[in-house]
Amino acid sequence: MQQTYFSGSGNVGSRITLNTRKGKGKDGQEISVLNFSLRQQVQRKTEDGSYKDVDGFWIDVEQWGRMAELNHKLLRVGCHVFVSGMIYQKEWEMTQGENAGKTSRSMALRADSVAFGALGIETIVFSAKAGRAPDSAPQDNNTPAAGDPPF
Repeated sequence: MQQTYFSGSGNVGSRITLNTRKGKGKDGQEISVLNFSLRQQVQRKTEDGSYKDVDGFWIDVEQWGRMAELNHKLLRVGCHVFVSGMIYQKEWEMTQGENAGKTSRSMALRADSVAFGALGIETIVFSAKAGRAPDSAPQDNNTPAAGDPPF
């Protein structure tokens, strides 16, 4: 089965859920799974020189493990995120309407990374590094603390 890597950005849709799955984690323990929909915009230049979203699409995104738990606390409908991971095809049986009982397919993304865009974020508070006293944190955002790498 060929896998395709995808990297893109978009706005989070209305379905943000965190569930657990059995048997997927280390030693058969439960593991967290974050699911949300993402609207990927594809802008095209129009004749008048402006840009318009003409080829955008929705994609279902899933992220597993500890990062799923952390991102679930931070994600909000409408926030801009960058995602990357493996595209796969998912199938399900339709349950309503004239296509009930038929199999439907769509593309989804198993995200390795979910990163937040700065638009709409008012403040960021970092947690202290393990083993560092809170008062030893640098006061200037551009100056590393003693022992930190300069990047």
